[in-house]
Amino acid sequence: MSKYDFGYQLEAGSTNEWAFQMVQENSRVLEIGPAIGNLTSHLVKDKHCTVDIVEIDEEAGKKAAEFAQRAQIGSVDGNLNTDTWYHNLQPEKYDYVISLDVLEHLENPEHVLQNLKKLLKESGKILLSVPNLAHNAVILELLQNNFRYHDLGLLDRTHVHFFAYESMIKMIEDVQLHINYIDAIKKAVSDTEIKCSFEGIPVEVEQYLKTRRFADVYQYLVVLEKKETERIDKLKDGIIRQDMCQTKILVDGLLKNQIIFQNHYDNVSVEVDMEGYKDASSIRLVPVENCALVYGLHAYSINEKGVKKEIGYNWTSGIGIDDNCVVLSEASSEVNYLLESDTKKVEIVFKCKLLSETVIQGMQELEKQKKQFLQLLNEKNNEINEKNNEINEREIKQQETETELYKVIEQKDMLNEELTRIKSHIFYRIYMKLYRMLHRK
Repeated sequence: MSKYDFGYQLEAGSTNEWAFQMVQENSRVLEIGPAIGNLTSHLVKDKHCTVDIVEIDEEAGKKAAEFAQRAQIGSVDGNLNTDTWYHNLQPEKYDYVISLDVLEHLENPEHVLQNLKKLLKESGKILLSVPNLAHNAVILELLQNNFRYHDLGLLDRTHVHFFAYESMIKMIEDVQLHINYIDAIKKAVSDTEIKCSFEGIPVEVEQYLKTRRFADVYQYLVVLEKKETERIDKLKDGIIRQDMCQTKILVDGLLKNQIIFQNHYDNVSVEVDMEGYKDASSIRLVPVENCALVYGLHAYSINEKGVKKEIGYNWTSGIGIDDNCVVLSEASSEVNYLLESDTKKVEIVFKCKLLSETVIQGMQELEKQKKQFLQLLNEKNNEINEKNNEINEREIKQQETETELYKVIEQKDMLNEELTRIKSHIFYRIYMKLYRMLHRK
């Protein structure tokens, strides 16, 4: 029995169910690799399609052939690695060619896709499903230095080629086909056949894996046409949206005024209407309840006239790098903003990256060293200031001494002048007295 024998019931959420829904009734269909004919039987019975098949597994192919009009089966006619099947089906033209999880088994998938294109009507469509090697489950295996093949799934041991999004797109472009519809079957790591988990993975690596494009895509579902048309893109940016963070605002720091927002780590935006909080003077932000790097942090207050003004935080219990970047050193680290009395609305935006405890411990040690350095610098500055004060005091005393000395010298000069004056007076009196005495005789 073929390992791809899943019975004849269309499993909800499977590639077969997707293809069945995409095919219109009464269509001419070529199905590549139908296994026992699960999809084939439903296309014929439920949608009245005419189906041809190509299947290398002869046992499974014979079962599928019971529902098919033409069947290329076995190691010769059903071998997609040769062109026998293609030549046998010419000059048929099909409304739909269905190839679900087949190309990865082939030696030259691009050449086979080119042949499928030739068998397509001008308005026809190729329905393609391709397993995604870049699923997080495979990456986690590699991060654990492991790569194990499985009987089924992403690492099916019969896979010859592996595809991720970009390599799949390039293959399609190389054969000059155009995507008019793209979607995916998605699975969480825990839902795949690969037994792995995020346990033991650094938290920043875990966050990156969970937020990278197409991380949870298990199989790409693509509709191709010969002519380019407007594409229906159900993948969009491919980011997993289930990995959300919780942001809290406490008006005036009060738990009773707590407001909770759900955001994605890469783009957090909160808006608080202050109308219901009369006389509030502050808001306290708890960005995420994890150790994390908060960057691109901007807060704005909007007054009753609609004037918008950016405000900076006045304190944080985390590690403040600058006005727009804070490291949350522990869960529930806070950032506080003071508000003006006329604030009617507050808007805060930021981005966030989770950090491991090791990184936080390193940053806390750096912060501790920074504080020690600043303390030492402050002590040295105080010593320098004390020395400068001593020098200033000495200079002042020296200036006072010099002033006193100048005063003493000035007094001495005055005394000398007075002494000279007195001497002159005494000399004059003596002289006069002698003069009189001489003239009396």
